[in-house]
Amino acid sequence: MVEALQPSAGRPLVSPAPEESRTAGRRTESAAQPNQPPEFGRELDALMAQFKNTPALTPEGATDLQRRLQQQVRELGTAAVPSIRDFLRSQEDVDFDTLSGGELAEQPTLRLTVFDTLRQIGGAEAIEVALEQLRTTQAPAEIALLARTLEEAAPGVYRDEAMWAAMIALHVLARSTDSLEVRPLFETLQALGGVEAMTTLEQFPHNADMAQYLRDKDTHISPTVMTYALIALAGLPDGEGVSSLAALAADPNVPVAHKTAGPFQMLAQAAAEHVQAGQALVELA
Repeated sequence: MVEALQPSAGRPLVSPAPEESRTAGRRTESAAQPNQPPEFGRELDALMAQFKNTPALTPEGATDLQRRLQQQVRELGTAAVPSIRDFLRSQEDVDFDTLSGGELAEQPTLRLTVFDTLRQIGGAEAIEVALEQLRTTQAPAEIALLARTLEEAAPGVYRDEAMWAAMIALHVLARSTDSLEVRPLFETLQALGGVEAMTTLEQFPHNADMAQYLRDKDTHISPTVMTYALIALAGLPDGEGVSSLAALAADPNVPVAHKTAGPFQMLAQAAAEHVQAGQALVELA
């Protein structure tokens, strides 16, 4: 269960996604799926067994993995989606990064590889499965890939769903001792942009070197997370994050001796593309 989200001081969380959006994942299956080809289900099972029982991924093995999935995509197309759906629901996975030679795989896990296969298939059934997974996963890399897949399939249509998933996962994982890499969540928020992304990123400021001066005084948030937030603010589309960076840099509640360089550095980086960032630096100087 997702823990209750606490807003930063003076920075309330953005409004939740519409009720219809949040409850859509609990709806029953809509249109009947095509008859499931048992061959592809067995193929996925075979891949699981193959990579779970080997300590290494060879160049031949990585090539074979992609070849077998691509062949199924070509031969079955949308008829393969039910098997993919069932595999993803099983939560089975192989972490290629833990294998010797794992860097040879195109994706770091088998689930992500299957997500990519789903993206290549496309169509309404594939979108339905991608949405189902987006609503249930909190793995940053999965959320990022699913958000990108849905945006490619239908630009703007599923933005709120993707934004909500990234925000929820970020608020949980930013304070977690789990070793999951949260950078994909920041990259997703950066790509989606908008007021919601900016407001969320502002809740993880890195503009002071002492907790007493931070807007969010939660010391469980790592400096890495706060740095990612600044980078994402600087990279928001159309300079949307410049005003937030300038406000963090100029925060009157933080004495000069305790200001960090991060907001200033990100403003300087953004100045290469956005005039207002350079203007903000001049005013701060």
